[in-house]
Amino acid sequence: RDTSEDTTPASQSTPAAPRARAAQPGAKAALASAFESPAGGRSPSGDASNLLGSEMERFATRSAERFPFLALDKLKDGKGVRYGQPGYNPRTLMLPPNWFKTAKISPGQQQWWEIKAKNFDSVLLFKMGKFYEMFEMDSHVGVDVLGLSLMKG
Repeated sequence: RDTSEDTTPASQSTPAAPRARAAQPGAKAALASAFESPAGGRSPSGDASNLLGSEMERFATRSAERFPFLALDKLKDGKGVRYGQPGYNPRTLMLPPNWFKTAKISPGQQQWWEIKAKNFDSVLLFKMGKFYEMFEMDSHVGVDVLGLSLMKG
């Protein structure tokens, strides 16, 4: 910016707004890699491809145990059409009946899963109190694509 004709004193000038970072050329690839399973097959449960070795295995094991309905052989869209069948809609997800109760899902997580099931192809920023949070597979997309750090605990 040319300031030679600027008559505003430096102390009164408005700081420039921070610029948004341009989309990375590999953002789509990073988004897709967040949904790759360690065995190389596609899995909507994700695995956070930037995590190393045991972390990837731990996440894959946890996902398989907590979310068996996300395995490709059990995956169904919101209307009950199985993955790979004609008419399958990857934008929605069918949650098993009584899963919230049997898996002891908290009310906040239940609300997130209900929204996620209707928007399965989207990354959700979910407001919890004063903060926006990303859960499960969305948090790993945030790490891979946005460069966010996972919280420990």
